[in-house]
Amino acid sequence: MADMKNLTLLQEQRLNKPPVDGFIDEYLDGDLKKTAADFVNWLRAMKLTPKWGSSINTWNAFYKSKSIVSLRIDMWHTEGHHRGYYDARPGSPPCFVVIPRLNDMERYREAIFDVGLQDLIWDNANSCVYSERSPSYGMAKAPGCSPGKPCAPGRDLTVLGRAIKHNCGCFLIMVWNPDETKIDGVKKLLEMEKKARDKSNI
Repeated sequence: MADMKNLTLLQEQRLNKPPVDGFIDEYLDGDLKKTAADFVNWLRAMKLTPKWGSSINTWNAFYKSKSIVSLRIDMWHTEGHHRGYYDARPGSPPCFVVIPRLNDMERYREAIFDVGLQDLIWDNANSCVYSERSPSYGMAKAPGCSPGKPCAPGRDLTVLGRAIKHNCGCFLIMVWNPDETKIDGVKKLLEMEKKARDKSNI
């Protein structure tokens, strides 16, 4: 048996594969805690049970053998600056991050516009931390990435007909500390993604 005292946090989580519920209870509070717990229960009801992933404090749910949503409890910060997000709450408490994997988004783009979810997608695009779109813009060493990388300040992509500047690699949505309105939007997007994946496998 491994000596737990000498394990890194990643090694410990890789060994134990902890469920997300305990982390929600321990690290989140108030409305954010309730929103996160309710969302996890909804995922399970949709048969999208999140399981520990390969990164610290990260859980993934899969559909049709591909990740459809990732959850993260993010505790890494520098005076409120997380990777691509600034948390103004006093004391820099942990954040809850929801990362929908909308691989087939273009298949249901009309439905996205019909229910008005395009802004949720555009506004939560993950940006390069060294770009002017990031709250850490201007920092010599921004959280989550090394300075001087040749890929900075990110690349420009067209998503649902709009040019989104300074993306970190591929287009990715990261919804930080979502309220009920944003979670409801994410739920609708995941339902659309499920249907699109079902159709693509017919």
